[in-house]
Amino acid sequence: MSTPSGKPADASEPAAPRKPPAPAAPKPPVVLQTPLDNEFVTRFRAKFGAALLQAMEDRKQAILVVERARLMEIALHLRDDEKFDMLSDLTVVDWPKRDKRFEVVLNVYSFAKNERLR
Repeated sequence: MSTPSGKPADASEPAAPRKPPAPAAPKPPVVLQTPLDNEFVTRFRAKFGAALLQAMEDRKQAILVVERARLMEIALHLRDDEKFDMLSDLTVVDWPKRDKRFEVVLNVYSFAKNERLR
């Protein structure tokens, strides 16, 4: 074996030390969802009562968790009365370790209010 200079490598010379591994990328900060209680949630609770299971905020975006049985009624209310006029995303999340594995997620947007809701 020869070196880049063309001279044979001296077996008695130690190999160059390996570079230490690059530091791991920093973990993203944990964002905690905070309870949400504003005028919209108060109105929503007055209309739907116990069908509103949770109201929280994450990254300045409102999140409502509602009863599955009343989802269509609630979606129509959000569109017709609250002016969330665009369904921007409709998806399902699979939580394999939960008894009720699947969760439907709707993201809606109000052009009039410039607000998003999950």
